[in-house]
Amino acid sequence: MRKCENIFFENRKTKKRLINNSYYYLQMAIFFLFCFIKKLNMK
Repeated sequence: MRKCENIFFENRKTKKRLINNSYYYLQMAIFFLFCFIKKLNMK
């Protein structure tokens, strides 16, 4: 998880790359959604 946080902070530094950031946030949203669904399935 630390690796993801490092990438997040690096992306915040480079706000000029809006397209890369939006693609990154899309990936993070899918990643967290996937983890959330896995947690629901465990119950």
